[in-house]
Amino acid sequence: MMEIRRCFFLLLFGFSMNIGFSQEHFIDSTNSAVNGDAMLWSPDDAPEPHDSLNDVPDSLPRFPGGQEAMMKFISDNLVYPALAREMGVSGKVYIQFVVEKDGSISNVEVMKGFDELCEREAVRVIKSMPNWTPAIGDDVPVRSRFRIPIVFNLT
Repeated sequence: MMEIRRCFFLLLFGFSMNIGFSQEHFIDSTNSAVNGDAMLWSPDDAPEPHDSLNDVPDSLPRFPGGQEAMMKFISDNLVYPALAREMGVSGKVYIQFVVEKDGSISNVEVMKGFDELCEREAVRVIKSMPNWTPAIGDDVPVRSRFRIPIVFNLT
């Protein structure tokens, strides 16, 4: 029993020594150890990554010509997959994508769909969109996420 207590004490002592070391030393952006007295750093001071997404920008991204022009672009370019049409498949595909700082579209993905062929077609159309006016945050263009439903209807 004494041996178990000794092992437990050594384990706790070793763990507390590791915590003490990690509080006295920090890693800077060059991955070199810096003494805590020479440089204080906290996660709040860390620079924001250049590619972070702004989900709540000051102004939203905008398709050239506005929402009506976007709906026209989608309806003019969307091709209902023949097999889905023959099978009588209809529904909505929810797409999510990123509008980059330069207005280009990236990271197109299906959030929710109903048919693989329709999902592929929705992704194709979104990827073929012209550049948007990017979102603005703190008076500069920012990356932002955009979500849109695309309806496949047999009427």
